[in-house]
Amino acid sequence: MAKALVLGGNGFIGSHLADQLANSGLEVTVFDRFSGNNNFTNPSIVAMKGDFFDDQQLINALQFQDYVFHFLSTSNPYIAESQPASDIEYSITRTVQLLEFCTHSKPKKFIYASTGGAIYGETTASSPFSEDSLPMPISPYAIGKLAVEHYLHFFRKVHGLNTLSLRISNPYGSRQRAGKSQGLIPITLERVLEGQPVIKFGDGSMMRDYIFIDDLVKMIEKVGLGDSKNNLYNLGSGQSYSVNQVFQAVHNLLAEPLQVIEQPQPSSFVQDVALDISRYSDEFGQMELTSLEKGIELTLARMKKGL
Repeated sequence: MAKALVLGGNGFIGSHLADQLANSGLEVTVFDRFSGNNNFTNPSIVAMKGDFFDDQQLINALQFQDYVFHFLSTSNPYIAESQPASDIEYSITRTVQLLEFCTHSKPKKFIYASTGGAIYGETTASSPFSEDSLPMPISPYAIGKLAVEHYLHFFRKVHGLNTLSLRISNPYGSRQRAGKSQGLIPITLERVLEGQPVIKFGDGSMMRDYIFIDDLVKMIEKVGLGDSKNNLYNLGSGQSYSVNQVFQAVHNLLAEPLQVIEQPQPSSFVQDVALDISRYSDEFGQMELTSLEKGIELTLARMKKGL
């Protein structure tokens, strides 16, 4: 039985990924701080409480693992923008140290959660962005992700480590903590249910490529465990929606008016994002993706059930 380690496996994407891998028959270990309850649901998953910045705990977790999924987030776009020097230390330096540890534990594949959209920045390339589009990130968060991608290339070429970078668009679904100020759809749902106003940056015309979490983790599993021909993939829906369209979909579902507070759009926010996912589709086949309306409906239902 193949073994998989999911670093950050109690977080939003990580917990759903851990469940997906375990449901497919892998022996899954989740390495996380576990400050609260377990978010994953498969009872076969092994929970390993640990500190990402503790060398020995990390080395122990890496032993005998076939696949290492680095989905542990030590930062987010808001923290990185206000504390770029800290983001370098926490996100870049520590990930490079993790890669050094992997040169000794020698997993079959190391899979890294990068970012789609923000990493491309305000380029002159026509949308949607492909993996061949020139990355021109303007946010510290995306700059850090691109730097790690370059280190993945270094460890692949120099140390023979089989590394894979996944440029993920804007996933949404249950288990996405609204308190982290990241995730427009769950934040909007939670605020509307609590009778609070929702925040709209700019005029609501910002476009993002939203993908439902169930679809995303299936894509990650296929490319992560499969015989991938490339070392870099965009993962998303391939279609973009504006903030206003998301608000309208929430309004249609809840049949309640949204109280909207407008705030200036941060200068580091990219205006339009849509990802070209044809590289993934050509290798692993077309997926029937969940529509935005259905995904929002499922997210709301799971949030109410605590799933």
